[in-house]
Amino acid sequence: MLRNKKQIQKTVWAEFKDGFEVELRYAPRALWVDIAQRSTTRAWDAKAMTETESRDNAKWRANTVEAVVVGWRGLSAAVVKSLVVVDDYDVEYPYAPEECVWLMEQSMEFENWLVTVASQAALYQEQKRAEEIKNS
Repeated sequence: MLRNKKQIQKTVWAEFKDGFEVELRYAPRALWVDIAQRSTTRAWDAKAMTETESRDNAKWRANTVEAVVVGWRGLSAAVVKSLVVVDDYDVEYPYAPEECVWLMEQSMEFENWLVTVASQAALYQEQKRAEEIKNS
């Protein structure tokens, strides 16, 4: 009975820190498995006469952003500077997938947060309940 349930695409705005919010799609385990498979490279090891597999981290980040991140708002220079050492600019950075991949490459804190929040079904259910209460 459970396997016949239709999973719906839900997004949620989650605050990372200091007003920087990211809109994320819920990512069930099957999506993470798919991302991992699409991010795996295979090569033939002639010495060992076997195929080897390794995760391409750049592909994994790009696939994760494509599948999970919808957008962001409020990414200020102060937030960026709290995550990585960069030149001093006083701007807000608009969302672009390439910028999100770069931020994941540079900040383990951001990458870990993104994966954790995107996997928390309860967070998406809480938003659904809040919307139902608001609309009633």
